[in-house]
Amino acid sequence: MFVKMIVPKLFLHIGVNKTGTSYIQYILSLNYYRLVQEGFLYPLSGRSADAHYELSYSFGFSHGSSKPEFRKLEIINDNLLEEIKRTNTGNIIISSEYFMLPKDIDNIKLIKDFFEKFDCHVVIYLRRHDYWWQSNYSQAVKTVRFPPWGMGFEEYYKYQKKKNFKFWSYKRLVDDWAKVFGREKLIIRSYEDGLDMNIVDDFTRVLGIKRNCLNVPQKRLNESLSYYSILLLDIYQRLNIPDQILNLLINHALLIKKHKGNFLSPQRRRELVLENIRDYEYISQKYLGGRKLFKEYLPDPNEFWIPPEKPTIKDIIEESIKVILK
Repeated sequence: MFVKMIVPKLFLHIGVNKTGTSYIQYILSLNYYRLVQEGFLYPLSGRSADAHYELSYSFGFSHGSSKPEFRKLEIINDNLLEEIKRTNTGNIIISSEYFMLPKDIDNIKLIKDFFEKFDCHVVIYLRRHDYWWQSNYSQAVKTVRFPPWGMGFEEYYKYQKKKNFKFWSYKRLVDDWAKVFGREKLIIRSYEDGLDMNIVDDFTRVLGIKRNCLNVPQKRLNESLSYYSILLLDIYQRLNIPDQILNLLINHALLIKKHKGNFLSPQRRRELVLENIRDYEYISQKYLGGRKLFKEYLPDPNEFWIPPEKPTIKDIIEESIKVILK
């Protein structure tokens, strides 16, 4: 009589970025022991804070070198197997949005080989490009010192399109991972801004985690900014001033209360969607059985839209003086 071995299931969550990844990672990290009780492990091995950045970096998925660090991978592997044995869990969750970065196909093959003893499923959330580009620009001005692009969204967009022409291609991303893991192993989900979706509810449902077993505080991570604050940050990041003063200016800009929402016009947003519409249709037909990738209607060029407030030179001076006088 033969005993059938149970192969542990592994969910590899690869983003994309700006689809609630930080919040998902925060919730998984917060609920480490609750998840273990439900048979799910969000490993400490390979983690840096809430996400598995150490693991993704070791595979060569970073903004720098694509060269894997095999010694680090050996250590992470040993720690991971020990953690699985200790917790006696049959479902593993790995999460890092850096896995979405366009790297050589061999980097993805290395991941498959690394997890060869697991039944791997790749979880990918995709966000419509008009929302995705706005969110990326907002994040960039918060974090990039002396930006290499010109002022404003359009300069950022042109720079990224030219420098990272593969980064924004969902077709490239999905096809690369399907070539290695197989189309049937991909779980493709839509992050829908206009449909008021709950990303944690969707993620736990897809993985089969009991949502009511988790502690899910309503904490906002990477909270959206007004265009007024975004432009202030874009200016401040270009100033050749001491870091201490810069940090005061940035923190002040982050706290300014102005109207939030789409800072791009409906016409511009529509253009960004149409630039990628063939990729959406391709993914729909090849991976989703014809189901539409995004349900929200295309932006209507004639819909009501109030252009966001922009800081004037007077505003910039006054906001800066407020910081100095604090």
